[in-house]
Amino acid sequence: MDIHSIQSDEILSKLPVVQGASFDSHANEHETRCHPLTRVKILGEIEKWAQEPEGRRIYWLCGMAGTGKSTICRTVAHHLTSLNIVTASFFFKKGDNDRDKSSALFTTIVKQLVEHLPKEMASHVKKALQDNPSIGDKMLSKQFEKLILEPLQSCRTLPPVIVVVLDALDECEDQASAAKIIELLPSIENLSSTCFKVLVASRPECHLRTSFAKLECKYHEFLHYEALHEVADEEIRKDIAVFLESQLGQIRDNHNLTNLPLSADWPSESLVKALVNISVPLFILAATACRFIGDKDLGAPKKLAQEFLQHHRRLGKMNHLARTYLPILEQLLVNRNGAVPESRSKGEKEQIIEEFRRVVGTIVLLEAPLSITSLSELLQMDPGDVNFRLSGLNSVLNIPKDSDSPVKLFYLSFRDFLVGSGDQDQIHDFLVDERETHANLARQCIALLSRDDNLKQDICELNHPGKLRSNIDQGAIDNHLPPHVRYACLHWVFHLKESRGHIRVGDETHRFLAKHLIHWLEALSLLGCIAESRAMVDSLAAMVDVSFGLLRDTKRFIGAYQYIMDVAPLQIYSSALIFAPKRCEFRRCFEEEAVPKRIKHQPTVPMDWDLCIQTLEGHRENINQAVLSPDSSLIASRGWDKVLIWRSHTGTCIHEIDTYAIEIAISSLSFSHDSTFLVSSSGDGTLRVYSVSRYTSPEIDEGTYEYISAVAVSPDSSLIMLGAGGYNDVWEILRVDSGVCVEKVNGRNLQNKPTFTHDSALVVIKDGAAEIWHPDGRQSVQDLSGLGSQPYQVCAACFSADFTLAAGILDDGSLRIWKMNTGECMREVKSAVPYNSYDPTTLCFSSDASRIAYASDKETELFVWQVGLNLPAQKFGSRGNVCCFALSNTKVAAVISSKDVEIRIWSLETGRESKRLHGVRAQILVFSFDSTLLATFSTESVILESRYSQEPNTILIWNADTGACLQSINVGLQVTHLFFELNNNSGLRTNLGRIKFGDSTALGEDATGVNQSQLWSYDKLGYRNDDQGVDASWITFNGENLLWLPAKYRGRRQIVRAVSESVVAIAHVSSGQLVIIGFDTEKIPRWYHNTHKYFISQRTLIETL
Repeated sequence: MDIHSIQSDEILSKLPVVQGASFDSHANEHETRCHPLTRVKILGEIEKWAQEPEGRRIYWLCGMAGTGKSTICRTVAHHLTSLNIVTASFFFKKGDNDRDKSSALFTTIVKQLVEHLPKEMASHVKKALQDNPSIGDKMLSKQFEKLILEPLQSCRTLPPVIVVVLDALDECEDQASAAKIIELLPSIENLSSTCFKVLVASRPECHLRTSFAKLECKYHEFLHYEALHEVADEEIRKDIAVFLESQLGQIRDNHNLTNLPLSADWPSESLVKALVNISVPLFILAATACRFIGDKDLGAPKKLAQEFLQHHRRLGKMNHLARTYLPILEQLLVNRNGAVPESRSKGEKEQIIEEFRRVVGTIVLLEAPLSITSLSELLQMDPGDVNFRLSGLNSVLNIPKDSDSPVKLFYLSFRDFLVGSGDQDQIHDFLVDERETHANLARQCIALLSRDDNLKQDICELNHPGKLRSNIDQGAIDNHLPPHVRYACLHWVFHLKESRGHIRVGDETHRFLAKHLIHWLEALSLLGCIAESRAMVDSLAAMVDVSFGLLRDTKRFIGAYQYIMDVAPLQIYSSALIFAPKRCEFRRCFEEEAVPKRIKHQPTVPMDWDLCIQTLEGHRENINQAVLSPDSSLIASRGWDKVLIWRSHTGTCIHEIDTYAIEIAISSLSFSHDSTFLVSSSGDGTLRVYSVSRYTSPEIDEGTYEYISAVAVSPDSSLIMLGAGGYNDVWEILRVDSGVCVEKVNGRNLQNKPTFTHDSALVVIKDGAAEIWHPDGRQSVQDLSGLGSQPYQVCAACFSADFTLAAGILDDGSLRIWKMNTGECMREVKSAVPYNSYDPTTLCFSSDASRIAYASDKETELFVWQVGLNLPAQKFGSRGNVCCFALSNTKVAAVISSKDVEIRIWSLETGRESKRLHGVRAQILVFSFDSTLLATFSTESVILESRYSQEPNTILIWNADTGACLQSINVGLQVTHLFFELNNNSGLRTNLGRIKFGDSTALGEDATGVNQSQLWSYDKLGYRNDDQGVDASWITFNGENLLWLPAKYRGRRQIVRAVSESVVAIAHVSSGQLVIIGFDTEKIPRWYHNTHKYFISQRTLIETL
């Protein structure tokens, strides 16, 4: 037996593959290829390009709908394969299962490559799968890197050329993913072991044109472009004539086998010429005409050809879609039962058109194709009636003989024609009202889900509440959720949204949600689609005319329990419901009927939701850091063994960095300003930049520093500033995309810390001048009048928010303020601060640059000057040292350390103290831009008003006028940068991410998790967390998972617990929280009572059996 074959089978079984996407799949067996005498020039050019080991790597074949792109791609793929050139392909197709999605694009491609490349490719892919078991769920960039680029680069022997064909990229459902695919392509140039080429075919859609233009601009001599719709008409005319003669000849020969023969000179030259005239420049029109003329059920080819031409003459100058499809559709209105076809009555026509819209209108607007059997279930029609209505449409629809196989469109343009999109400007009888059809589909889906127990508790009749979805037999899911029910579950919300409908109290949608919402979520969990449910619920909430608390609470419910619903779907009825807040509308709606009777005593839970809007689980050990991206779309979490990146909206983990496997001890994480890069620093002096949306993940200057002490990202996310070595001996500026160092500055010669401006220029004060490095590569130097060149001459320096002013405290105690555009010293204050005042806390401008303040932790006074007026400094004195301060346009605040630590706030207008916050410690103070709010951060516990204390690492929000504490936000980690949102007080920006007041004031919950590798003895109910190998998230019964515990209810190390025959009690030593859950063990499914034997040793088990 072929060992390579066995190995490949083992690998491919783990890869998600889209069926029917490759050019040689069984589903595409009957798809046409170019006639040998057509498309000779373009085929020759592509095949020459493909076979050359050098030259441009990307070939973009662009063309309008119907110009034959897919046929050309199919022909090229077949021909290259016949020449033994390794060729893989993915033919996108909208609405055809998963062929319009990109999630399995690269896994489908690599399956084909493994089948045709040397054995070592299989071994490298196998290793990639072993190292990344969930790679199929990762970002496209990660899949491309780990499954294609790295395995190919590791192969020692490869063919000189490998070609990948991507057809109909414009039919990729997600435009962002299509653009991402194009963005990833340049990385193939890094492959040195082979020439990897990609043929891309698509319509000239705007998002694709933009992506290819960017690629061509950045990578010259990389892209070859060919537009089919720009090919000369004479060449197209010749090719279409050859195609028609060949196809009509085959139709004649097939007809003559069983019918009165057509003459040998049919088709006539005049017929071919007439069909050519109406077809140019679209092959789709010629192909559709041939399918119509060759349809045996409609009549003889000769007569059908004349009918087709007559229809076209009547259509005149209608657009190409009408001229392609109306001749096919209008024959439905012809009665062919007599010897001579005759037009039907008006009533008959209206009935046929109504049935056409019901059946065919549904087919063209489905999100995924359905079979005749499933269509009949969805539309509540007899399968024979559906089949009858599709008769006569074989030239525009792919109607299989098997009624359980899906009905598909030959061309997406048929949908465009029926719904009136694209360039169509004429009205015709077969127009499908898109909104009305979507509304009808939504109604049909809801009706289907509401009948015949299609949705119910425990849909798959598992009778096993702890059964993991990964262990549920797929056959059981398919049996209880057949294709039509599955379709309704996944797409009814889409159809309702597209209909622009509304949900009103008492209507069918409202009644369905009130009865079956929880069952629908179970079905989505079984289908592995619970992550998509939040977006669906958002869509539903937007359609409600009045407040509907059930939907609002459902979103919170999903956010809290999405993890366990995905892992063990039936836990939605037990764990999720009983741990939901008492007043949760979702709980109140379904609790009475859905909570299993085996749970006799429910745990005490809060009455309402807390501020935690989502719980993410994936780490097995303590989480050391979590950061939120500036645009709030991503969350990165760091444990000792891995870093996970999540989509905040769906809670889906999209990226995993295994730091344990590559032996990296990451010490901190930070997102770039535009949320496209994640920067990590390590104790070994390594800085790494991970792209969350691109392939490139460069490691920058690994291991070249003693340690990294400071990292900053420019506002446009193009540069990273790195402070390295002892006391920031060296400052390096590196490009994010390449890791190349563009500037290196000796830190010991600087007179201030390097700073990025708002437009991403870098500014330092050095040798008596401000040096500026601009993003476009320009460098400028502005002498600062009167400033010497001594490295330590400037004790403190700062810039105004708009970088028009610079200021410095010099070692002689003077303050100087310069204009950045001229270098002019606009103000000098001699002896501004006490001489030799070292270690200044800070020097800073107010937000409008009208004032500047200075303080030192060695002094007991804080100095404030008006920038534009030659007035003495305002001095704000105290009996203690100034630890830190904040300056606004109208106020100044400082943390004063004396006998008792406190914060004092002064008015700049009066110079008087306006408020004093006793006992409040803080390392950071910041005012809002309107001076009404003050934010403080402290790494120490804070006692407020001598009544209660705040945990360490807490941000407090104060009313700067009244001194009232408005909000407390425990972030759990040290904050180094803190400021309010610009122009409003809606939230804060920190180095940990963005915090919105009243919304996401918690950065996440540190879920305690442990490994599951070790088993222990069970006796009925059980709960343990004192062993490294025990999963502390489950209460068990005879060793089988019974009830999942949310993170905040689990026992951590400091707990006491008691487990009796029917009760589990968990008490948290530090917090005093007590969780008590009682069970009626007689009502636990009997299956559980026999499972303990599976945990006995193998020897004992054999003896028992």
